[in-house]
Amino acid sequence: ESPRHTVQVDYVDYCNNIADQVGCRPNIWNFLIRDFQLGWLLLFGPCTPYRYRLQGPNKWKDARQTILTQFDRVEYTLLPGSKQGKRQYNKFKTDWTPMFLIVFFTLTLFIILHVIFS
Repeated sequence: ESPRHTVQVDYVDYCNNIADQVGCRPNIWNFLIRDFQLGWLLLFGPCTPYRYRLQGPNKWKDARQTILTQFDRVEYTLLPGSKQGKRQYNKFKTDWTPMFLIVFFTLTLFIILHVIFS
């Protein structure tokens, strides 16, 4: 209804509409029957472009495996054991000792000044 947002579309509906026109929209119910794990991710998982490569034109043989491992690829970069994860973990690591000392001395100075000038 707003004149500012006239170009926005719902991503999932838009992708499904285009996939219907191309002929590559996956039939989730068939996947639930034939391959429950994949069907479950198609039904309740994120709507990634890989789902449109499972069947139809430009079918990709690794689409199933890519959908099943998409969460592993996201979590890999966040794990402290991996090189990428170590960089991310150390990037936001906080050393509490200097912060504690700054707060402690600031509060101590504030209390001393308050006692002196009261």
